[in-house]
Amino acid sequence: MNAHKGKPLYFYTYLLFIVLLPFKTFLSLAIILVAFSVLLSQPFKVTKNNFLKSKGHLLFISTYIIYLLGLIYTENIDFGLREIEYKLSLLVMPIIIGATPKFSKTNTTRLLSAFVISTLISGLICIGYSLIETSFNNIQKYNELSLFISPNYFSLYIDFCIIILFHQLSEKQTRFEVSARLLGVIFLLSLNLLLTSKMGILIMILILIYYAVKYINKFSKKITIVITITTLLVGFLGVKNNPRILERFSSATSALFSKKIANDESESSLVRILVWKESIKIIQDNPIFGVGTGDSKDSLLKRYEDNGIVHALERKYNAHNQYLEWLITLGFIGFIILEGSIIYFFITSIKAQNILLTLFIVANSLAFLTESILETQAGLLFFSFFSLFLLYHNSPNKTSIKG
Repeated sequence: MNAHKGKPLYFYTYLLFIVLLPFKTFLSLAIILVAFSVLLSQPFKVTKNNFLKSKGHLLFISTYIIYLLGLIYTENIDFGLREIEYKLSLLVMPIIIGATPKFSKTNTTRLLSAFVISTLISGLICIGYSLIETSFNNIQKYNELSLFISPNYFSLYIDFCIIILFHQLSEKQTRFEVSARLLGVIFLLSLNLLLTSKMGILIMILILIYYAVKYINKFSKKITIVITITTLLVGFLGVKNNPRILERFSSATSALFSKKIANDESESSLVRILVWKESIKIIQDNPIFGVGTGDSKDSLLKRYEDNGIVHALERKYNAHNQYLEWLITLGFIGFIILEGSIIYFFITSIKAQNILLTLFIVANSLAFLTESILETQAGLLFFSFFSLFLLYHNSPNKTSIKG
């Protein structure tokens, strides 16, 4: 896949998709435009060769095939077919991104920066709307603040943007660019605290620790001290002015050590534990092949109803854990193949010294612990697009592995 130094047509359609992603709007149209622009930009033979040269996307395609096979033994075939349609991006994204000629480093940076800017604008709109709704008395939190997507997913987007900005600080740039990126980080840190997503904040803390260690000897002591003090100050003010953060972490800690949880509990962490327990029981009953592509939600709802888990039943919760979701749906055989894909991406990123991809996979793998990320469009498109995009278009060294 040869790098293009200019801005081909498909650059702009990629840009459109990336800008729309945080707003969760017109994404299907954007994907169609990306596909057509890639096909029209080169002869079909070149498109086919680009696709065949790369191997990583075949893992995503095989994942889609596994879900197709899960239809064979599912009872709720209608829901199963909807799931297959819903997960079409596991098939489409690999084909499009695998066939796209390699972007130049400059264009890759521009596309990643566009995602950061779009997320920043999305955050500003959320805060502005919240202030108007409350007559400028305060900023709403969690679900009330996140207008476009679930706060847990928005928090994951923000974490990735923080990774991008810190990564770009390692590149040669002007003092203005450094200042702009640091201001972006500060805003995103503050926004993440307002969203009060427990896993999102935990991932953010781990990101800050990683880059603090990474950059402690790279920048002058003065800059390092300024960044550290600013980060601590933002964190302190965020927690001080948003006590709900401590409340949510306190309730999560209590939930982990609770010996008995009432089935009518409504606190999110406690409900998750109830959901996980029921999920494990379904896995124990269907360990090898799972319940099938269309029956995972039905199986969970039945257990909620049988055991009086009211809140989860009313909200029709999925497993709220991607690993458990895979095990419920496709059993240990499907889980091994699906998890193997994630491990492959992680190992490949390490070998290629592709730090952005490594941290992206780590952040998502942690998010998988408390959310069924790939069961929603916001999570599935985000993960399928950026994992493949970073694999093919962000290879830092010459010896990097192609897929």
